[in-house]
Amino acid sequence: MFRVILAGCLFLLAAQLSAGGPAGDHLTLEAGADYAADFDGYIQIREWGHPGERLGLHDDLDVVQWFNFRFRVGWRFDRRHLLWAQFQWHEFRGNTIFDHDVWNDGTLYAAGTRISFDDTMWWRAGVYYEYNFAAEDTLQVGLVAGIQLDGIDIRLKPDKNPAGTKQEIHENFYAQLMPMPILGLQMAWQPLTWLNMDLFGRGIWVQGVPTWYFEGGRITHTQTTVDVGASFVVHVAQVDFGALLGFHAMMLDQQSQEDHNVFTIHGVDLGLFIRVGL
Repeated sequence: MFRVILAGCLFLLAAQLSAGGPAGDHLTLEAGADYAADFDGYIQIREWGHPGERLGLHDDLDVVQWFNFRFRVGWRFDRRHLLWAQFQWHEFRGNTIFDHDVWNDGTLYAAGTRISFDDTMWWRAGVYYEYNFAAEDTLQVGLVAGIQLDGIDIRLKPDKNPAGTKQEIHENFYAQLMPMPILGLQMAWQPLTWLNMDLFGRGIWVQGVPTWYFEGGRITHTQTTVDVGASFVVHVAQVDFGALLGFHAMMLDQQSQEDHNVFTIHGVDLGLFIRVGL
């Protein structure tokens, strides 16, 4: 996925540079990658009579790496109005050996089982509208509102078959996908003609929203999402190069009489991105 995004971005960048004109004022394309310098969280997946053990990403699953690859396209109508969409793909690295029997998603992993968290998938897609109520030449401050989707598939891949009769080794949240409203603030300051500094903050907080999906009863959706950060952008010729420092947190909780699935993660990340205007 990231290779496709990177190849597309490089192709568009080369096309823009070969045109020899300034970056466009309306359409922008951006691709970036972030690495979590410090993070933690846990999963807990219940099915019927097996509550599921709370497994810490660091302490129990030994997840040591969290990457985020993203692609963004934006259209600026004028100085005050901006519409943009973003797609993110998260990847993890980590494996461990259980030192005791573990129940997860109604599946029993015997002590001594080596499991990998690498196949866990998490993607996020969103569409956002930004209105800048302060729109000066060097300073813009605006409100952000949008719709966001998080798709998660928790996978604990064992090196041998689980000990119980149930062999399911993953739990996905896709069937219960819920588009969530998101609100935030954005500030962009241009102290120099070749330098921009941006601050942003966005979030979601919803509790017990009924979904349209039934599995042992109607499933309810609870979610908390926080994304805050700062970026520095350097303008070189027709291209923008940026660095990002951010804090991200998410808690996704879906439950019914049969299931209760929780995934939570929070951490600080560092990122790089490239942006071109067309």
